[in-house]
Amino acid sequence: MIERVLQVKKEQHKQEIDEPLGKRREEKNQKYKQQMDAMTAAITAQMAAQAAAYEDCFRTLEGYKVVPCTSHHLIICR
Repeated sequence: MIERVLQVKKEQHKQEIDEPLGKRREEKNQKYKQQMDAMTAAITAQMAAQAAAYEDCFRTLEGYKVVPCTSHHLIICR
């Protein structure tokens, strides 16, 4: 009987501790997810802007011929 009472008390105590810890863990996970979503959105926007800039750059080169002059440089000719 005493063992059963002690077991119940132990389970209650464990539940009292685990519940707030679980809530805190969930809050931290949610905050982390929000931070990652914000970073992903920022990186995506930055990459989209960079891609648009490259597209504009290539559009201005239409009609030109690109000739390699060295392994790292190009010459743009009409």
